[in-house]
Amino acid sequence: MVVFDVPSPPYSNLRATFGSTRADRNAGTKLATTAAPKSIPVTPAKIPRSNGLTPNKKLLSVIGVYGVMSYSVQQRVQEVGIRMALGAEARDVVKLMMRQGVVLAGVGMTLGLGLALLATRGLSNFLFGVSPFDLGIFAGVTGMLLGAAVVASFVPALRSARVDPNVA
Repeated sequence: MVVFDVPSPPYSNLRATFGSTRADRNAGTKLATTAAPKSIPVTPAKIPRSNGLTPNKKLLSVIGVYGVMSYSVQQRVQEVGIRMALGAEARDVVKLMMRQGVVLAGVGMTLGLGLALLATRGLSNFLFGVSPFDLGIFAGVTGMLLGAAVVASFVPALRSARVDPNVA
């Protein structure tokens, strides 16, 4: 056991101004402590590796992509009604809407990947244990969002292709 003497503090002018302090009352008392180790091993913090985004963020991004794509397809119900009235078949209308939705999603994914790759250069100092250009993460997130965009284009396109031209 190591015993330390606690010296009285060198703040004599403060004592005169504010009166006695706790340090004054405890001056000269002995503190008993255990001996400290010579060196404390320091290990880097283990940061759990996620696969790009946490599940909540993935869900929110899929819902967002689905909402935007579904809205863009739903805005064209009148156009689909006119095409159906002029003799277009339902599968042709669905293919047209799907093609335009996938092109829109592809442009968004391309721009998003480009901006993400640029952002990783600036954020690489903050990443520990993860490569800034992890292809698995980029491919997984892009595939997930592209799948959401395809479903978001297909479901409203199919629904609008089934609508009666007189109603649309």
